[in-house]
Amino acid sequence: MLCINTIRRAASDPGRLPGMTENNTPGTLLANIPGILGYYPQESLVVVTLGPLSGGRRHVGPVLRLDLCDLRYAYDLGDALTNVDIDLAFAFVVSETFDAEQLNDLQSLLQSLSGCGLLPIQHCWHVEEITGGATYKHLPIEADTTVPSGWQRGSIPDISASTSLHAMLTLGELPMLNRQEAKDYFCQRPKWAHRSWREKAAQQALVHGAQMIRSFLEGVASIDIAIDRLCINLAAVPASSQLRAKHVKPLAQWMSSVSLRDASVEAFMRDRALGRRAALAVASCYDGEIRANALCMYAVCALGTAASFRVPFALECAGDTSPGHRLTHLLQLGYRRGDGEVVIGAVVRGSHRTLATMRGDEVAA
Repeated sequence: MLCINTIRRAASDPGRLPGMTENNTPGTLLANIPGILGYYPQESLVVVTLGPLSGGRRHVGPVLRLDLCDLRYAYDLGDALTNVDIDLAFAFVVSETFDAEQLNDLQSLLQSLSGCGLLPIQHCWHVEEITGGATYKHLPIEADTTVPSGWQRGSIPDISASTSLHAMLTLGELPMLNRQEAKDYFCQRPKWAHRSWREKAAQQALVHGAQMIRSFLEGVASIDIAIDRLCINLAAVPASSQLRAKHVKPLAQWMSSVSLRDASVEAFMRDRALGRRAALAVASCYDGEIRANALCMYAVCALGTAASFRVPFALECAGDTSPGHRLTHLLQLGYRRGDGEVVIGAVVRGSHRTLATMRGDEVAA
């Protein structure tokens, strides 16, 4: 499976991975990979992209990961970076099982990717696992490329001291042991939210949501008062172990339609940590469009924060529960291009237009 994590504009984000400088080593990048991906990759090809040189620094761009068993999709790596401004890329093979022949075949594949211009890979290293003290070894990609001193072989520094992991620690988080654990974060359900409850609750949310929209458009109810009430409900969502139906039902109706979801964006974003907790709570108790909308709301509240490492997993789960979900696709596209700020701006503008319509204000075309 091809996965993309992006940390562009890292220099302006406290606690994020800094730009590449002469003092950085392959070990530095390897130590940061678990904090970027949110888990420790195993049997994977990880490609770290770097932007153009500016002020003596190269800013780290999208980070791509591909299962070694799926190398037939390697040419998709280049397609995934369409319209992304990158100057060069480093590849890391993380495997305890690849033998010398398989590594040679992978070298040839990476040389092909670089040679045809799909991905400007200049260097590659092999490491059995990403742990502090593990040894990495250089695998030549381009014969005429000079390998800096100390880059042929080295060891990974203390991962707990890496810049990207610091961002996770501010949230009280640590990287998951593997990718499936990172995805499972969005797949846990309270015991009481069984299938029959979810089906009934979803129907109730759809009915109540339709009634809300009708009352706003007819001027019977005030959208602003409803948003204030929503903010109170968002703040009331407890930790997952204490979550009950009474906490999620008032929120689920806001996720029952595109217009209500869009109208609620600013309320969820007033306190992004609370917004993420509430969105995750709804996603854990519902299926289909409601779950997909809640997962997208989680992603919106996570973009540009220390929780952004969870964004690709939230969006992947949204796509699983509602294939073809439009907002999921748009958020994935923006995230992969490193345009989180642009995406948030577009979502907020859409929210303002929806709120204006529900208030009965005239909206410019």
